[in-house]
Amino acid sequence: MPITIALRTLAAVNVFRDTIIDALSSGHADEALLCSGFFQENFKGSAYQATKEQKLASACATSGVKLTTVGVHNYSWQPSYKDFRDNMIAAGATVKCLYKPGLRWHAKVFIASRNGKPILGIIGSSNITRNAFSTTAPFNNECDVFIWPKSSPLTPLAETVAERLNGLIVVRAPYRRSWNQGLTASQKLAQIRREVLGQDLRELS
Repeated sequence: MPITIALRTLAAVNVFRDTIIDALSSGHADEALLCSGFFQENFKGSAYQATKEQKLASACATSGVKLTTVGVHNYSWQPSYKDFRDNMIAAGATVKCLYKPGLRWHAKVFIASRNGKPILGIIGSSNITRNAFSTTAPFNNECDVFIWPKSSPLTPLAETVAERLNGLIVVRAPYRRSWNQGLTASQKLAQIRREVLGQDLRELS
């Protein structure tokens, strides 16, 4: 089933984080888009750094994946977003951080691609913050939708989401082109990526 909807109900289980980092470090994706309202990196004196979560920064550096990020929701989060970018670069990752003038960015989107073709997407409520991206309490009850083409090399990774959450709140469903403007799952994710990048985005200075 190429669609899984997962509601997080446990602090110690974070399929959102694990799937993103596993996809970035898999070697199957050569580029990825990561959008969040908040990128938490030493936010207002907090010691939490999203770049160190499951070695996110070093995973990107090692795999060579080109990461594009889009954020953030308000000006108080800009310094944290810049710290996120700087720490990713310091670790050797290739990252381009974008923002929308006026901010108010709140969409949470992850799309991993290979040769320009999306192979996995996650769209939901999880931000790149400690409450949503870590496995410590307190945590947020987040709900995320995982979408992937049947032919994706990341299919085994995506299918483990439902397996890890067996007995918890999860929905699995097929993807039907007839319900989605005749587009394949990969084409639909590509459409979402174009919509995101088609906004009036600027590179973080």
